[in-house]
Amino acid sequence: MARIAVDERNRRWCSDGFEIGCDNGEKVRVAFALDCCDREAMSFLATTDGITGGDVRDLMAGSHRASLRSGKPTAGHDRMAVG
Repeated sequence: MARIAVDERNRRWCSDGFEIGCDNGEKVRVAFALDCCDREAMSFLATTDGITGGDVRDLMAGSHRASLRSGKPTAGHDRMAVG
C-alpha cells in the first residue's frame, strides 16, 4: 500500500473537495489542497458553480506559490489528487 503521509513539509500535497447544500437549494462546492506532512490547508476555493479540472490545477499552483512564500524547502514535490 502506498504511503501518502511524508516526513517533510512542502514535499507532497493532495486535493479534495466537498459540497454543502444550502437552505435555498443552491450548493456550495469547496475544493482544497493540503500538505501531506502536517495537513495544513495550503489553498482553497469555493463556488456555487461546478469545480473544473482547471480550477484544481489553479488550486495546486496556488499551493506551490504559497510554499515558495513560506520560505520552507520545496524540493522534490509530489502532487496527488484525491477524491
